[in-house]
Amino acid sequence: MVASLLQYPYRRMPMKASVRTALFCISAVMVGIVISSIKERSSLATHNGKFGCAVDCMDGRVQDAVKQYIQKHYDVEFVDAVTEAGPNKILAENTETAIIKDIEARVNISVHHHKSKIIAIVGHHGCAGNPTDKDHQVEHLRASKKRLEGLGVKEEIILLWVCEDFKTIEKID
Repeated sequence: MVASLLQYPYRRMPMKASVRTALFCISAVMVGIVISSIKERSSLATHNGKFGCAVDCMDGRVQDAVKQYIQKHYDVEFVDAVTEAGPNKILAENTETAIIKDIEARVNISVHHHKSKIIAIVGHHGCAGNPTDKDHQVEHLRASKKRLEGLGVKEEIILLWVCEDFKTIEKID
């Protein structure tokens, strides 16, 4: 393309240096724009950020605190959010098959595509999807962990409880 721009249409007539310079500058800018676009697409496609995954309640009061906790304590940049109303109850009771399969599929995407190395299963105070006390929700968290482990999840699975202030998070052993 650059070579064709530098050739003057009438070979018998000399091209002025100023025209040649202008055409060269235009073509250089165009090539620069194309290269920049390719580099930008390439960096987006191969971003190697560290990922984690949170199987979390859809309740917006807990999501930011969970994300920040995982980022701070597990050295990740991004946290994939797998949300349902009361996911710990859904996984523990094993009665809503379609929702469970959907949760499992999204965790698999996080693990296999984003290479998440940490998976948090979260319960919280005042959950509308799992309206029970902390002790029962902790039982649900533990059963949820066993369920994911039973599916062959090899990544570290942690259990988190979001307290009443929706800022304080306890890691459950």
